[in-house]
Amino acid sequence: MNDGRLRSAGEIAFANHERSAFAAEASRQEIQRQLSIMRPTPPALSPKDLQLRGPILNADYGELLAKLDSKVRDSRIDFDGHKVMKHGEDGVHTLFSLELDARLEPIFGTNTDFTSFESVARPVLQAGAEDAITAPRRTMADEVAGTAQCLDKIRSVVSFLGFWKFGKGQPTAVRKCLAFYNEFVRLIFLQSICTWVSDDWRLSHRFFCSGSAGVKANCFESCCLSMLKGRHFRVILRDALSSIVLWLVGETSELPNPRSLYAEWSGKRCISPEEVLLSRSVVEAYLLGKSGWEAWDYIGTSCSSEPPDELIRGTWERDLKRRFPKVALFWSDTQQYFLESVLGHPGIFKKQSEKHRTFIEQKIEALRQCVSGIAALTLSENLPPDAIRARFRDFILCSGEAKPDIDELIRSKLVAAFPGGVFQVEIETL
Repeated sequence: MNDGRLRSAGEIAFANHERSAFAAEASRQEIQRQLSIMRPTPPALSPKDLQLRGPILNADYGELLAKLDSKVRDSRIDFDGHKVMKHGEDGVHTLFSLELDARLEPIFGTNTDFTSFESVARPVLQAGAEDAITAPRRTMADEVAGTAQCLDKIRSVVSFLGFWKFGKGQPTAVRKCLAFYNEFVRLIFLQSICTWVSDDWRLSHRFFCSGSAGVKANCFESCCLSMLKGRHFRVILRDALSSIVLWLVGETSELPNPRSLYAEWSGKRCISPEEVLLSRSVVEAYLLGKSGWEAWDYIGTSCSSEPPDELIRGTWERDLKRRFPKVALFWSDTQQYFLESVLGHPGIFKKQSEKHRTFIEQKIEALRQCVSGIAALTLSENLPPDAIRARFRDFILCSGEAKPDIDELIRSKLVAAFPGGVFQVEIETL
C-alpha cells in the first residue's frame, strides 16, 4: 500500500521490477493451466454425473412463488411525483456539469459524444491507454501454441463496463467519463420509470418481480428508493452469493465481515465504502473460482477501478485459501466432469474450463434466486396482503412497517432449506 511518502528512483525501479516478476508469474501459471491435460480414471466423467447440493423445498414451492410473483406484478409502487421530478432536474444539471468537466480533458474534442462508447474510446486509445493496461499481452509462443487465449478476452474493452482498464494510461479522463456515464445510466432509467408510471404516479411492471438483478436493479436501488411515497422497508439479503457458495462446497468457516477483512489486509482503521466493495469483490472472485488475471478482471469490473497490487501478487488469494480450503477443492473436483478428448491422443483429455465455469455459475444463480424466493414467501405469510411491492434478487421491497423479528424468521426459513448455511438478513427502513 502507498503510504503517501516520496520514493527514491531505486525504490521505484525495484517496485516496478517486483511488479513485472509477479505479472510474469501470474501469466506463467495461466499458461500452465491452459496447457494442462490429464488422464482421468476410466470411465471418463461427464456433467450429467455431477451431483451438487440442492435446497430442501416444499413440493408446491414453485407454484406458490409463481403466484406471488404474479401478485407482485399486479401490485403498484407509489412514487412521490414531486421527488421524481426534482431528482430528474437535479440529475440533468449534474449530467451537464460532468460533461463540461470531462470536455476539459485535452484528448477529447468538441464532437466527442460521452454517451457513446466508440466516440469516447477512440481518443483514449489514440492516447496510448491500451498499452498501459496492466494485464499482459499474449506472447508469440502463446499465439503459436494457441494458449493463454483468456488474456485476449481479459484485455479487451468493448463497453463502458471495462473502461476502467484504461485508467493507468489516462486516469483523469477515464474517471470523468465513467462518472458521466454512470449518471447518464441512472437518468435514463429514471426516464423509463416516468414512461411506465401512471397519471397518479403509481407503477406496476414485470421488472419488479421474478428476482430481477443487474444494472437496472442497481439503478432502482440507488436512485428510486428515496422517491417512494409512504412508509416502506426493504429486506436485504446481504452477501447471498458468498453464503450460497460456502454452503454449496460444504465450508463451515464463518464468512468474514468485508470491512474487518480489508482492515486486516491493509492495516488501516478507517475503511471507505469503496474499500468495502473491493473486499467483497475479492471474496466473491475467489469463491467463484477465479484467480490470477481472471480475478483481476472480475474485481476491477465490480469496482470500476484498477485492483491494488496486492491482488496481482496473490497475497489476498492465499489468505482466502487458508480461510476456505474447501472452495479450491470444490472447483478442482468438479473440473473432472468437464473434460474433452484430445484429437489423435486416445485416453488424453483437456479441461473445458469455460463450460465448467458456466455450469457452476448457473447453479449458483439458481440458488440465489431460491434464497430470494424463500425470503419473499416468508414475508407474504407474515405481512398484510399486497405488502410486497417488488422482489429483486438481493432485496425485497415492502410497504408499511416491518415486524420486530421478521429477519430472524426469514433466516430460520433459509437455514431450514439450506441446512448448515449462514445467511445475513437485514431490515432497512426507508
